[in-house]
Amino acid sequence: TDATGQLLWDKYIGRNTHWDEGADLTLTADGGVAIAGVNSLAAVFINDVTLVKADLQGRVKTNYFVGQVFFDKNQDCTHDSGEPGLEGWILKAIGADGEVYASTDATGRYAMRLEMGEYDLVLVPKNAYWSACIDTFHNVQVTEAYDSLTFDFPVHEAVSCPALQVDVSAGAAVVCASNTWVVSYCNEGPVDAASVRVDVVLGRGLTFEGASVNPALVQDSLVRFELGALASGDCGRFTLDAFMDCEAVAGQVAEVRAHIFPDSICLPANPAWDGASIRVTGRCDADSVRFTIENMGQGDPVQPLRYIVIEDVILRSEQSHQTASGQSMALAFPRNGATWRLVAEQSPHHPGHSYPTVAVEGCVDTGTPFTTGVVTQFPEDENDLFRAVDVQESVLAAADAPLLRGYPKGYGDSMYVTNTTEIDYLIRFENASEDTVTRVVIRDTLSPWLLPETVEKGASSHPYELQVYDQGIVKIVIEDVILASSSPGSGPSGGFVQFRISQKPDNAPGTHIYNRAVAYVGYEAPVPSEQTLHIVEGTSLTDFLLVTGVAGPTVPGV
Repeated sequence: TDATGQLLWDKYIGRNTHWDEGADLTLTADGGVAIAGVNSLAAVFINDVTLVKADLQGRVKTNYFVGQVFFDKNQDCTHDSGEPGLEGWILKAIGADGEVYASTDATGRYAMRLEMGEYDLVLVPKNAYWSACIDTFHNVQVTEAYDSLTFDFPVHEAVSCPALQVDVSAGAAVVCASNTWVVSYCNEGPVDAASVRVDVVLGRGLTFEGASVNPALVQDSLVRFELGALASGDCGRFTLDAFMDCEAVAGQVAEVRAHIFPDSICLPANPAWDGASIRVTGRCDADSVRFTIENMGQGDPVQPLRYIVIEDVILRSEQSHQTASGQSMALAFPRNGATWRLVAEQSPHHPGHSYPTVAVEGCVDTGTPFTTGVVTQFPEDENDLFRAVDVQESVLAAADAPLLRGYPKGYGDSMYVTNTTEIDYLIRFENASEDTVTRVVIRDTLSPWLLPETVEKGASSHPYELQVYDQGIVKIVIEDVILASSSPGSGPSGGFVQFRISQKPDNAPGTHIYNRAVAYVGYEAPVPSEQTLHIVEGTSLTDFLLVTGVAGPTVPGV
């Protein structure tokens, strides 16, 4: 009923052949209702408690699409003995009221709960190296309540190539302390990878202390790990300990980069690509902040390529270049304590998703103040799955780190991002009880402006299962974890998980992307995180960067 008691709708919920009684109801956060009651197994004998969730129109989801996504190795489009299920694939059912999602478990099986109606059931491709015998079941009719329909998806090799993915993160970066970064990696391609290695590069102020696997090489800031073969669908992880300088200040960036090899892109190059491939580097010298733009490709740019230089939050230079193959150009800017960033564009149709950018923070003499909190406002060059960058603002104690961190955090106080910026969400959890905890569940109801089918698992303190379900809920389950009590000296009592997600295409300027996660740690009351916000403001950084006196390099002779 409405506020005046007028009937808006009525709906029968239950089975005509059994006794189903609703005893009480309550409003839910999304405007629907939850109904509690009892039901019968036969006649009027009470069998069990009933809990029903209905939306604002009284619709109840009692139906399921179920099935399995499996590796059809012999490409006969049938499930033969020995063909494994594929974990972490996402499916969506497109209906009149939007999309409903599900993801596959370790055996490749999925279960998608939905209401009656007509749907297209779609398997979202993992990457371009796979092909499905059928990727969409069209016009599926769900006409009866409490029914399950089965749809299997055989997928096979489309390109004979591994697809290696890496991620790196830490729950917090504490000044003057040893910190642990987790490096996770997977082979998401249909072919096994041989001679896998991960190169980890530590940023300024971090000193390598050790790792859970022996490094093959430690040279300056580079730590190399030889990992051997990695089968299709297999994943691994290791930890790396690094000490953060005691002279660092709170808010100063701790940066760790990871690159997994082989990193070949096996898809044919677009014939319109000119062969140029731009790489940028930056460093703090005794007299200047210096950047280098280098063409690592086999071709020369056929048209000028843009680059911009940002001083803190101000656009200081917007120029173009046509650096020939094998050549480089140098830029220099004042050593004034500002955070300087260079962003360069790749040639049109460049393979992959490279985003050449580099930042230099804290280029000053020891003890001289410098700007902090700027590096994390912008994305790094990690759009290709084989690269990952963890940049986070350091804290004086782990407890000072937020429970939910969105990266990049967005430009300025307005937290602006472009409408193509992907967002990493890192969620911390802590055992606040006096008992040891063995299970953690985290739920994150995604913003309607994010694309649930693009969720990618990231690094985490503990192995976890990630599910995507309903109209865009991420559920993270950590089983068999040992989190010590909150008592001093009891041992590790917390951890973190991270995942990445893309925005929906063409989000309009002014779109507000909110997020909040809830952690269920043991039997304690759920703990909600802080709320994060990103505001979409254009398709390019230059759509919202402050501009004052845009010019070329400010150091004479460069």
